[in-house]
Amino acid sequence: LFFDVMDTLVVNPFPSLPSLLGFASKADFFAEKDPTAWLDFELGTLAEPDLAAAYFRSPRVLDVEAVKKGYAERYAWLPGMEALMAELKANGAELHLMSNYPAWYKILEEKLGVGRYARWSFVSCEAGVRKPARGAYEAAAGAAGVGL
Repeated sequence: LFFDVMDTLVVNPFPSLPSLLGFASKADFFAEKDPTAWLDFELGTLAEPDLAAAYFRSPRVLDVEAVKKGYAERYAWLPGMEALMAELKANGAELHLMSNYPAWYKILEEKLGVGRYARWSFVSCEAGVRKPARGAYEAAAGAAGVGL
């Protein structure tokens, strides 16, 4: 079984980002946010040190450390999901994780230990491809030792 991580197993901290960064509204945040920087970061084609300057269209610089800290504080299991994962694993299910996410998934793993229940078979920053591209599913299936 493959599980997406954000908004399936774990609370996605992104909706809190505008207030975390001091924006008056989500509209103000999205007006300044570069539309591709985060996607490039998730693909592993934009390095973390370069994310700060690329994240906004304006001269504003992203406080990457504050965002990482804020995200880490907000990572939490969605209600019932940790128990479900534990039960599935105890019943012998082979569980895999599949996520469009940057290397920050390691922070999530350190905090929640999702890998106790499922293998991180696909993370976009390591595979260089994002869901829903076919290559993402091919990479995940290959990592799990199954074909499409």
